[in-house]
Amino acid sequence: MIEMETTITKVTVYPDRARVLRTGVVELEPGLHTLAIPELPLSLDPDSVRAAGQGSAKARLLGVSAELTYYRESPAERVRKLVREIELLEDKDTFLQNEQTVLKAQLDHLEGLASHTETFAKGLAFGRTQVSDQAALMSYLRETGAGIMNEMQKIGVAGRELAKTLKKLRDELGRLRDARPRQRYTAKIELEIAQAGSFQADLIYTISNASWQPLYDLRLWEAEAEGEEPSLEATYLGQVQQSTGEDWNDVELILSTARPAISGSLPELDPWYLDIKRPPPPPRSPMPERKKKGRPPVMAMAEPETGAVPEAEPPPAAWEPAVVAFATVDTSGAAVTFHVSGRANIPSDGQPHKTTIATYPLKPELDYLTAPKLEEVAHRRARVVNTTEAVFLPGTANVFAGDEFVGATELEHVAPTQEFELSLGVDDRIKVKRELMVREVDRSLIGDKRRLRYGYQIEVENLRPVPETILVADHYPLPRHEEIKVRLESVEPEPTEATEMHLLDWELRLQAGQKQTVRFEVQIEHPRSLSVDGLPD
Repeated sequence: MIEMETTITKVTVYPDRARVLRTGVVELEPGLHTLAIPELPLSLDPDSVRAAGQGSAKARLLGVSAELTYYRESPAERVRKLVREIELLEDKDTFLQNEQTVLKAQLDHLEGLASHTETFAKGLAFGRTQVSDQAALMSYLRETGAGIMNEMQKIGVAGRELAKTLKKLRDELGRLRDARPRQRYTAKIELEIAQAGSFQADLIYTISNASWQPLYDLRLWEAEAEGEEPSLEATYLGQVQQSTGEDWNDVELILSTARPAISGSLPELDPWYLDIKRPPPPPRSPMPERKKKGRPPVMAMAEPETGAVPEAEPPPAAWEPAVVAFATVDTSGAAVTFHVSGRANIPSDGQPHKTTIATYPLKPELDYLTAPKLEEVAHRRARVVNTTEAVFLPGTANVFAGDEFVGATELEHVAPTQEFELSLGVDDRIKVKRELMVREVDRSLIGDKRRLRYGYQIEVENLRPVPETILVADHYPLPRHEEIKVRLESVEPEPTEATEMHLLDWELRLQAGQKQTVRFEVQIEHPRSLSVDGLPD
């Protein structure tokens, strides 16, 4: 058996799993060989393992399998890295402790010299030393001692930081060793080599705990001068996350919307029966139970005509995982596949990692929508035609107006040439104000009727430097009782659209700096004895 090293070269990520391609090269002599590819993660589906190969060696593939291998220690790459990092830090900690010991000895020696003041005094009394010599010695002791204590302080700070890092790494190592069983898969490829040479083995398998979803950055550049046109830059992103147990470093990354099938067997139809409906059998009257001691187990009774004992129903078969088949599409239509340009790095940390798929320039048609009864603001709306060849999948889109983040919206499925709408946030340079201008009760009527009149005024002002289209939406009461009468008495200007549900829309085209007023009055009539709900405050 030859244990060969492989690297992950290509990964295809699906919405709920991934397909991994590992590649390795080995020199082989004629004969039968078994290539072992060890330390494959437990999230691998052993039924999905496939193998292929090429090279100067004349080879025939005999088979491939995946078997569980047990280890004394977890062979996970992250665990090995942590162990190595901890060992290096422990060596550094030992070095710091040795440095601290040496400095402490030097400091003790200086303190010993400083304690011999009597010797210095006698030398001075007998003329063997000068005052300047003692001053120089004291200066030396002070400066050297201060330097040693500074070094000891630095080593102490470094030691504390090192201890924190060591604790963090040891805790992480403990979690990994507790969470990951000390077993991995080993793939074995059986080969027959007819001619010696190099052989490149490709191992392909499906792995769980991996997924991706589309994201978008939509950046609007508005026209800021007469004659300019707005533009929309759509950046298509893929957010990939995986905790498969193996890092994807410098790989070719493919993102696919296909959902691999769960069944590996061919479909078979059962007969489709039709029958008449029969009434259910009448319920049996409950019989009193008789208590019997030592009642034997119930045995199968023989058929009265044949005397044969009917076979007991077999227990349900145990469920077995099916073989995974690739290239099955979901119910929304054909699968979409994106080949991400360049090489990608996706660690096995379970965190989302963004990768750019493409950036597309689009031409939006902008206008503004406002419903001032709800809120006195104007919302940007962009109507866009997907002029690219890409399919925009459902996902979250971050919206920017220039360099300003204005919010997030949900993008629906958009096919090429399809038109779609986007909400691009509020523009404060479109001013909107709605007021109740008329509220009166007509007291001149004789009879049982009560007549009310309400008048509203909406002011819209365009403070942008270019002409803009603003759609204003409002409504007036819709009666739900035959004795309540509502009439729209006056509207200025005429609405662009008025529906039977009493919804009013005005499409206003305002030049830069222009202001326009919309007014309408409503008359409501109802019997005085009738208490009406929903009247304006």
